[in-house]
Amino acid sequence: MGFSTFAIGLLPTYASIGVAAPLLLVVLRFLQGIAVGGEWGGAVLLGVERAPARRRTFYGSFAQVGPPLGLLTAAGVFALVERLPAHALHSWGWRIPFQLSVVLIAIGQFVRSRVEEVPVTRRERTRLPLGVVLREHWAAVALGTGAMVVTLAGFYLSTTFLASYGTGHLGFSSNDLLVGTMLVAVVQIVALPLAAVLADHAGRRPVILAGTLLSAALSVPLFALAGSGVVVLLWLGMVLYNIARSLVYGPLPAFAAALFPAEVRFTGISLCYQLAGILGGGIAPLIAVALAGGDGDALPAALYLAATGVLSSVCVVVIGRRTDHLTRADEAGA
Repeated sequence: MGFSTFAIGLLPTYASIGVAAPLLLVVLRFLQGIAVGGEWGGAVLLGVERAPARRRTFYGSFAQVGPPLGLLTAAGVFALVERLPAHALHSWGWRIPFQLSVVLIAIGQFVRSRVEEVPVTRRERTRLPLGVVLREHWAAVALGTGAMVVTLAGFYLSTTFLASYGTGHLGFSSNDLLVGTMLVAVVQIVALPLAAVLADHAGRRPVILAGTLLSAALSVPLFALAGSGVVVLLWLGMVLYNIARSLVYGPLPAFAAALFPAEVRFTGISLCYQLAGILGGGIAPLIAVALAGGDGDALPAALYLAATGVLSSVCVVVIGRRTDHLTRADEAGA
């Protein structure tokens, strides 16, 4: 992941190598995605499976703080780089944030060299775990993916799509949206672990269900506040929506881990997360742009975002209490 990011900062320009430049960018982004696919599952299981039984959700939420912390860092670095003259920014300045990722590669490798394997003694090696998951746990994959869709669609529509829509149709500056994104990141760094603590006490499913329903309810107000043209209301809408989304995203690791037995848990939760990333993160902005159309009416996009919240709510309800492999493992250990 780190080397792919660093390499983006070294890419030749279109003027130098033509269409090969954007093709190489797509290849590097693809490699980043593959890396994330293996990274997220392992990271959350380090927290969830090491934690005391009553604090699994809280420990698992630490991996979830990584994205907003990274987003805040990236936005801060770009805010500094953006002070360069336009010519310098477009010719070489944009490369600096990508090349600075070499520092994170060193930090990440240092941490990995001192982390022990997850202590789940009952996990047996499974040959072709992906096949086992798809054959024996396909329902958990489908429901888990559906439960995650709202939080990934919500992130990309309330930040990436809104940034494009806000500057292109609503008259906000890129700095207005950048500040809003940084506010969202700061709020989430606090809200995600708090949502996990609440889920440890009140139950994961009720908290996540509340988050999916609130996300659905706040989708139209998010775009209505943005449509007001008042930057403070734009920020308020972004923050409120992402507080609701935090109720889903914070407890999500432990909730997803409970869907699968230990021997295929890594593969199961990673598959759910990446499928939700494709459905909720990959194609959601494209759908939103198509729905907004040439006139820039955001209501269809807002209703689409609300629909993802409804879909996730239904999946959480269907999952119910019927599957909780974490609790079963705790009872067996006791």
